[in-house]
Amino acid sequence: MISICHININSITKNKVEFLARFSKYDVISVNETNLKSERPFSLLGYNIFRNDRVGKAGGGVLLAIKEHIKCREIINKTIHKNEIIAVQIETLLYKSILISSIYVAPTANIDMNIFQELYNINNNCIIVGDLNATLSEMGSTKTNARGKQLQQLLNEGIIDCVDDDSTTFEKK
Repeated sequence: MISICHININSITKNKVEFLARFSKYDVISVNETNLKSERPFSLLGYNIFRNDRVGKAGGGVLLAIKEHIKCREIINKTIHKNEIIAVQIETLLYKSILISSIYVAPTANIDMNIFQELYNINNNCIIVGDLNATLSEMGSTKTNARGKQLQQLLNEGIIDCVDDDSTTFEKK
């Protein structure tokens, strides 16, 4: 069994020690809004790091940290239409291979719907985590925004299933 967590941290370097103390129990850690720059190295003890840093503008960035004992390889590392993506395939005894992807969609962007089909085409045993900046009233938000409508379309078409545990998310009032 692989344990996975996700956080939108808005700068991973500020509280690295606290971050590792809180999240080191997980096999896979997905982080959005890392605010890392490609010229600066970043590591977490006991993890292989895969990252897609935002270029030319502050903020953003996605990262997957995968425990060193897990066999894995990077499959996708790109930004398309302000959708930042990192995807890593991991090998497990129980499920063979699983594609794990972390996606961050900037608040000013639309969800690139093709990404989900691309991930599924690579490996239909796929887990997608991230911050799509989508609000959807059917999922407990006070309103539905444009990205929420896109998310609803993906759900309606059966392209994705939501396994959210109703954890608190942040909404601007």
